[in-house]
Amino acid sequence: MTTRSARRVRVLVVSHMYPRNETDSLGIFVREQVEALALVADVTVVVGRYGEARKATVVAPGRPRVIEVPLPLRRGLPSAVRIVTAIGPYFREALRVAHESGPYDVVHAHYGVPDGVVGIRLSSALGIPVVVTLHGSDANRQFLVPVLGTVFARWVAQADAIIGVSEAIATGMRHAHPKARHRVLHLPNGYNCADIHVHAERSPRYLLFVGRLSPRKNPDVLLDAFARIAGSTTLSLVFVGDGPMAASLAKQARDLGIADRVRFEGSRAHRALDAYLADAAALVLPSKSEGMPMVINEALASGTPVVASRLPGIEQQVRSDEWGILVIPGDVDDLANALGKAITRHWDYARIAADCGVPSWDDYATQLLAVYCSVIRDSGSTCRTVTVG
Repeated sequence: MTTRSARRVRVLVVSHMYPRNETDSLGIFVREQVEALALVADVTVVVGRYGEARKATVVAPGRPRVIEVPLPLRRGLPSAVRIVTAIGPYFREALRVAHESGPYDVVHAHYGVPDGVVGIRLSSALGIPVVVTLHGSDANRQFLVPVLGTVFARWVAQADAIIGVSEAIATGMRHAHPKARHRVLHLPNGYNCADIHVHAERSPRYLLFVGRLSPRKNPDVLLDAFARIAGSTTLSLVFVGDGPMAASLAKQARDLGIADRVRFEGSRAHRALDAYLADAAALVLPSKSEGMPMVINEALASGTPVVASRLPGIEQQVRSDEWGILVIPGDVDDLANALGKAITRHWDYARIAADCGVPSWDDYATQLLAVYCSVIRDSGSTCRTVTVG
């Protein structure tokens, strides 16, 4: 069943999490979602960049228009203060873009702060509804900051619709803001079915980590765990991604005596992920905190088992022990034990891909369009929907 609008809905997306280029992994899930949405709606994306000049992408049919706007870069300030001082300029720049390129039917803000707060202000200034998607660390960290976090969460709770990428995020918002309960929904992230393929037959060559090399992802814990099982396997460990821990991780591998068994691939274009998954024994993501990582969706959709931290969003993704193994975040022994099991187990790769139920971004875009249609006030003229078989 497909839902189509009588006139394409015009969406103004606001997000500071949007990749700068093909190798930038920050916000890849926002870009892929927006690109799928652009096939069924007219989409303009306003991207806040700290200290960077404004520029616009080339507009092409079926593609989102992306406009970067500069935010004040105030080095040396605490993160919370820097974000607060960026909200005003971010709003003014986004409002200028809206007036120049509009009109729009709905604002969609990705991430709680500053984007959600800016989206709420844009909604008021433009007289159109706003949808806010919470991706994880906004609800799990930003909203928990004393005083400021409470203020921001109350702002975001004013949105016409609030999407949690995991059921845990959605449930948390419902409990914290009972008056907004009926406006909170859960839409799990999808994956790019054009770039990710099922690899039912494979000869695994390595364990695979994909993500930013930062403390939140616990890549150092993974190195320690791999060192404990390296003598019992011929598989190597591959890191795809870059970040502030890159140099220290390379030194750690040398100190552990496993440097010849570990490959640091650096940043790669996202479309290269499928080739890495094809030869992986498992995707390993031992993070301290996550929302609903898209890379896990991509791994499962390809048939790749997952070894990951037992966190609410990930528990929702890896719902069966036939798809992977969940571990205690930061526990080296537990992770090493899970890696050993993952390496020796005979996984049914085709079954993982068939049963995981991860939606494509195309399916997600159809659901998202229905959300927009439910909040657009002038629904009779701008978002009439028909159902076709």
